[in-house]
Amino acid sequence: MTEEKNRKQRLHEAIRNAKGKQTKHRFLAIAVTDQSVEILSCAAGGAYLELHDYSTGSVSLDEEAITRDLEEWFPILLAKQEEKYRCPVCSDEKNGLFGLITCLNDNHDYTRTQVADVIRPIEEAWEAERSVQREI
Repeated sequence: MTEEKNRKQRLHEAIRNAKGKQTKHRFLAIAVTDQSVEILSCAAGGAYLELHDYSTGSVSLDEEAITRDLEEWFPILLAKQEEKYRCPVCSDEKNGLFGLITCLNDNHDYTRTQVADVIRPIEEAWEAERSVQREI
């Protein structure tokens, strides 16, 4: 994917399309076995990998750098960071989409597809709201 195309991908799409094995409690982790080296990622880390060509080694394992990149590529993460979201599983109130994604990924073992299904209507409502604001 080119960087131009990457920036047009929506958050729920990047989460859903992420490749590789899913993990908990870290954006990215490296697993070394006798046969190979694998990059593991949580749902948000998967979105990061979807937008990077990690085969070139150009990914960061620094969670702050990953968060900055994700917020740059997906403005909804910054725009909604103060918003409260109720987790559909445990009903706990989470701060921002990162908090919701983390709860679903780490606490409830949601797959990336399941996380994307929860994020999609939030993202679509935000996009519709922004579209109306631009028309005014």
